[in-house]
Amino acid sequence: MKRSFLLFGLFALALPLLAQEIEVPQTHHPLITKRTATWCPKCGGYGWELFRDLLADNQSEALVIAAHFGSSSLTNSVSNELTTTLGGFGQPVFFLNSENLGVTSTNIATVRQDAAAAVDDFNEMPPVAQTGLLAQATEDSLIVQTKTHFFEGFDGQSVNLAVYLIEPTVIAMQSGQGAMAEHKNILRHSMTGTAFGETIANGGANAGDEVNKRYSIAIADLQALDMNTDNLGNNSLIIAAVLWRGNATGFEVLNTNQVRETMLTAAPDLASRAALQVFPTPAASDMTVSLALQQPVPNAQVVLLNSNGQRVRALFNGALTAGEHTFELPRLQLPAGAYWLQLTDGLETISRKLIIK
Repeated sequence: MKRSFLLFGLFALALPLLAQEIEVPQTHHPLITKRTATWCPKCGGYGWELFRDLLADNQSEALVIAAHFGSSSLTNSVSNELTTTLGGFGQPVFFLNSENLGVTSTNIATVRQDAAAAVDDFNEMPPVAQTGLLAQATEDSLIVQTKTHFFEGFDGQSVNLAVYLIEPTVIAMQSGQGAMAEHKNILRHSMTGTAFGETIANGGANAGDEVNKRYSIAIADLQALDMNTDNLGNNSLIIAAVLWRGNATGFEVLNTNQVRETMLTAAPDLASRAALQVFPTPAASDMTVSLALQQPVPNAQVVLLNSNGQRVRALFNGALTAGEHTFELPRLQLPAGAYWLQLTDGLETISRKLIIK
């Protein structure tokens, strides 16, 4: 009973500093992309009008973004890669997932109506997979945690996760709108490196599979991207997850999700997310290691080091779910002395000292 009480007490003390559990909604949302440029008069004309309408119609049922292309002042490597891959000629070009909507100055009313119907159809389809998001800002960083759940199994195709940072409002020049135009939903950065992210399922997945990821970017790096960080932590950014499935011609949109960031009063470092204990210590016989995790650790290692920092035993290597875990640490032929029990998630490390008599 004493052992259980100690573990619960440590777990409860850690809770106020920890992020909440990530929920994965069973939703199915498409991606609407406007390929645009600040110097393009049509982008500031009928393209400007249509983008505002599509955003108003679909902002809770689809991810709607403006991706600047070429020499536009709002272009970045991610928006360039995305728009180049989607294709089309000139600007503005509008895509629903990977489909060019064929927008001209004379058909914007029809396109708006057809897009709304297509979004409704996509929403009604059951999702193969979806990604839940938790985005929190500290004084130094923006931290994004994701959980992707596969509702259906499939074979032969890969799935990539891309995590985008989208600025809801950017004041900049726009031909046709003036020097202080209010640009909406500008694609600024990918926290997964490229427009099509990183592979999280290679060659298929099983129903019920889950993949957890954690990304971070320094506030200084956001500022270097010319992003406004004055109000960061107060729902000032859109953080979006796009699941891309590989096909014969490249990628197709599998699903999207989006959240706004909140302020975290303390960074969710490993020490605050994990309670690591070993008992008894000092120990003359076998020991037990207890580990309480508020969040999953996809790449956990639990090892025993001697007083010189050399690894003498590996207790665990792999993915750990949220909750309580127990590992046995046999005394075997360990000499008497001081040791360190170490937990690492690949980025951070916490240690606990133990004594063997």
